[in-house]
This record gives sequence, C-alpha cells and structure tokens, in this order.
Amino acid sequence: MIYFLIFALLYALLKSASKKSNIARINMNITEYNQQGAILFKKECQSTIPEHIKTFCGNHPLIRLSHEEVESLSSRPRSLKEHLLLDKAEFLFQQDFTNYIKSGLFSPEVLFCRDGGIELDGYDEITEAVSICISKYNRLFNPHGVIANPTEQTTLQEDIIRVLSNKNWIEGLLCRAIINSSGNYKEENRHIAIAKSLASIIHKYYYVLISQPNLNSTLRVQIAILKPFANLRTSEFNTNSILNSDSFVINCIKSLQAIPDSHRSELYKLLSTFNYLITGIVGFAIKRNTSSTTITLSAPTTSYNVSMTDDDYATLLSVDDDEKEMWKELQVIFVKIYNDYLLYKEDNWEKTLLNRIWLDETIQNKESESICSYLYLQELKDIDRNCKAQVDKYLPQICFHDILFQYTNFMRPQKLCFTHDIVVSVICTLRHNGCSNQEGLYEKMFTLNYLLENSDIEVVKCMRKLKLDREKTKAVEVSPHIDKALDFLEDIMSQDYINTDVLSVKETRTLFTRILYKKEFLNQIGKERPRIRKQEPMGFNRGLIYNIIGVLRDLGVHKDISPKPLFRGSASDIDKALMSDFANANHAKFISQYTPCERSVFKSSFQIPDGLEKIILEEFTKIRSSHKP
Repeated sequence: MIYFLIFALLYALLKSASKKSNIARINMNITEYNQQGAILFKKECQSTIPEHIKTFCGNHPLIRLSHEEVESLSSRPRSLKEHLLLDKAEFLFQQDFTNYIKSGLFSPEVLFCRDGGIELDGYDEITEAVSICISKYNRLFNPHGVIANPTEQTTLQEDIIRVLSNKNWIEGLLCRAIINSSGNYKEENRHIAIAKSLASIIHKYYYVLISQPNLNSTLRVQIAILKPFANLRTSEFNTNSILNSDSFVINCIKSLQAIPDSHRSELYKLLSTFNYLITGIVGFAIKRNTSSTTITLSAPTTSYNVSMTDDDYATLLSVDDDEKEMWKELQVIFVKIYNDYLLYKEDNWEKTLLNRIWLDETIQNKESESICSYLYLQELKDIDRNCKAQVDKYLPQICFHDILFQYTNFMRPQKLCFTHDIVVSVICTLRHNGCSNQEGLYEKMFTLNYLLENSDIEVVKCMRKLKLDREKTKAVEVSPHIDKALDFLEDIMSQDYINTDVLSVKETRTLFTRILYKKEFLNQIGKERPRIRKQEPMGFNRGLIYNIIGVLRDLGVHKDISPKPLFRGSASDIDKALMSDFANANHAKFISQYTPCERSVFKSSFQIPDGLEKIILEEFTKIRSSHKP
C-alpha cells in the first residue's frame, strides 16, 4: 500500500511538472545567415513564460501603464514613442481579451436558448432596478446626458443602490435590453436590435450613476467599466465590430487601468456580448495583423532572422526587466551587430566626425570638449526636428534615430547602449516597417556616443537647463552656419595656400574652429555678407571669414606674434580659389582691407568688427605655442 502511494505521488508530480513545462516555455527561433545567404546556425531560445501570457488570470493583467502613459494614448499628433506605446497596449489588450474568451468564464451565448429564445430567469430584481434608472434618465436628462430639470430629485434610493451593486449587474442590463429591443427597434436582425437597445440602456444607466453623490466603490467601478460604452454609435452596428474603432479600444485600455484587476472580466464580459450581437462571433476583431512574425536584423557580414509568436511578443512587452531570459537573447544579437559595424565602419564614421569638427584623432583640450558639447546637442536637436517633421513615424532610418533620442538622458548624459527599452522599441518598430537594414541605428548611436565621450558633460548639462547660458545657446543655434563656413574653407586647406612652417593644415582647421566658436564671432557668423547675385545664399558670413583670412595673411605685421604670414598668395588669388566663377575683386577687399575700425582713420564696409582682430591673434598664439615643425 505504501509503495502504491509513493508511486502515485511520483506519477502525479511528474505529470504536473510535464504539464507545467508545456505551459511555461516559449520558443523564439533565431537563424544566422552569412552574406551569401547560407545558414550559419539555428537556435531555439527557450524562455520561461508567465502563466498570465497564455491563460486569463483575474488578478494579473498584461497591460501595466503609468498615469502619464495612459493620458498620452489619446494625444494627437502622436510621436513614435506614443505610437509604440499604443501598439503595445493594443496588442496586450488583444492578448488578454483573447485569453478571457478562451477561458470560458463567460459567453453571451448562454443567455440565448438553442431554439432561438432568450433565457431571462434569475435577473428580475436587477432588471427592475435598471428600469428605474432608465425611467429617471428619461424624465430628468436630455439626450446628451445632461440634467435638464435640476430641481427634481435625482438621488437613487438605498435599496436600488444595493441591488445595482449585485455581481450580475451586466446580465441585468442585457435582460432589460432584450425586453426593450422588441418594442423599440424594428430590425430584421434581432441581435443588432438587442445591441442597439443595450447601447441605449448603458448610455442612460451610466449618466444616472455619475449624477449620484457618495456612490459605493462597486458602483464607481461600474462607471469606469461603462465609460467606453456610454456613447457608442449605433448607426455603425450593422457592419462593424466596436473593436475596430481605435478610440474605443483606447478608452477600454484606460478603463482597465482605472479599475481593480479582478474586475477586468466584467469589462470583457460587456465586450464579448457586443461583439457576439454585432458580428455573430465572440472572439476578438481588431484591424492589425497580429500573427507570428519574422524580423530581420542585419550586420555587414551576417544577418539574423528572429521568428516570434504572439506569445513571444506578449512576453517581451509585458515581462519586467528583471525577467531577462528572452530580451537578453535579443540584446546579445544587437551587441554583436554593433561590434560588426564598428569593425567595418568605425574608421569612416570617426573620420566623418573629425572632419566635421576639424580636430585630430586625440581630442583632449578644453576648447575641443566645448565644440563636441555643442555638436552633441545640435545632433539631438536635429534628430528631434527631423522626427517631428516626418509624417510616417516608422520611416527607416529616422525611426531608429527617434528611438535613441527617446532614451537619451538629458539631465544625466550617458552613453547609449542596448537597454531593455531600446531593444523592445526597435523590435516593435520592425514589426511595422519590416526594415531589413538598421545601419542608421548603429551609426547614430556611434555618433552620439563619440561626441558625448569627448564632450564637457557639465556644458551639456548646462545647455539643457531652463535658463540657458546665452553664449552656449547661441553656439548650438549657429553651429550649422559654422559647419558651412568650415566646408567653404576646405579649398584653401593645403600647402598651396598655407605656410606650413607656421601652422600645419590640421592646426589651421582647428584654429578656425576655435575662432568661430568664440562668442564675439557667434553673433556675426550667421549674417549673409556680402551677398552674391545669381547664387543661392551661402548660409554664413563670408565677409567675416575673409576678414579672418586677412588677419592671418598679414601676421608679419605683428613681429612679436609671427615673423611669417599663415596664408600665402594675394587676396584675389584666395578669393578665386574659394569662389571660382563668382570671384569678385571688390569682395576680395574683405581680405586686403580688413583693418579694424579702431586702427583705421576711415570706416569701410570691408573692415572687421572692433575687437575681433585681437581674439584671432590670441587664438593663433595659443596654437602656435604648441606647434611642432
């Protein structure tokens, strides 16, 4: 007997473990391919799946949003972040509702007899209490739910409140609707007539409830559940499920966040009832395709196909960050791809940035840090502006830039990496746009991290404060003008025009960068001067650039600073090198006649503004002191 009991116990435990195992594992498939499309390896990633992902758990919802996130669901127009949040909420709402239907906890079909009749027994008391509410609405309210006769008593009696607090209150509403439908709605389709009658009764019942003072907690929950249904458009019932309306789904999600978890089943009971009456089916009918999906993640030398079922995706969206089994597999892939891009693209990416900021490979001085700080924030500003201007928020590659922008910590700047939020956001985005190449994600992450790594963090923090330093703010605003000016000068950045005994080409580039980022020059660089007819605006103050060249070309005047000029050639030659067919002898005077106002007897439109010559010479001296011939 003892052996039999032991055997039976072991069998039960093994059976239970086997059953639990079948429920508690998911399989996300990952396949890696080489450049020729040959399979390198296949992997089935087994991860623990919480029970509430596959089965309906009354006290464990799938959707967990903050108050701010719930409020943002209705925003117009939506950012990519808000689009992703809505998609997440809608998908999990669908998953949870589907689990409820599969659970068999309720089906509206049970209220309808097999012979077509309707089962009304057992709900008479609730139905009568609902009728009293309907009568009160018809007497005291206008069609929009506003009290038309405030002098009359609107408060419900305590015994009515007690009856309406019954757990079967939804059945009571439905029974009242069934009774009213035969007399008030002359529809060929009986179910549609009942649906319209139910919508009308919910409208009246809802507005009577919200007019009541000092309601108990049960009726306050009823109000939250009924809110999405209170103003349904019955004219659309003949053709559409109410679940095809985005605004209705959003309102349902908001209701779910406002009620205790254990009352979710009541909202789903109403949903399934309407869906059954309008469409003839109990299940979910939402517009988006939510079937299993294969996502392609590409690298320079390999690519990965990640196949995810709905359960996989729901787990990724709803499981807390500390339950890492699944997303960690994805994180490993993203890190591998990023490292692959660095192996093949890092040198080019870095050179592009260095050319932009005119610095050599060892960024170490304070001035350089400030420049990188400005460019870092300008990069973020450009991402934000471009993303806001884009109608299609899922458009590659800008959507990936937007994700990085969303998860940039402006108050505590730190390098971006593949966190849980970034990984999930990218996967969600790829389910929409199906983009097989995500190079923009990795390049922009490198760009932002590189600039931040070489920035003055305190400067970055300061520039993000509400009360911004005027000089630093100006630097961010005019940075595009400076970029254009530096690109313009590239035609004379060679030994043909630069005396490399004085400064190297790289040092000359750095000198111009330092000069233009001085506050005195920031106020001047954005002006279009002089204007050139028959040509698009250059986007910067060419006259100021010529003035700087003029100062550096006449360094020999200042024997204590340099015995030789930095620039070779006449003003006319330099102008021709820079402007080609648009060279102008008059404009060349900005180089040859730069003499500042304080040293000149006569004022001229070609002269450099007061005080700027001194700054140019000071910056030249700083770089000259560290020059290595």
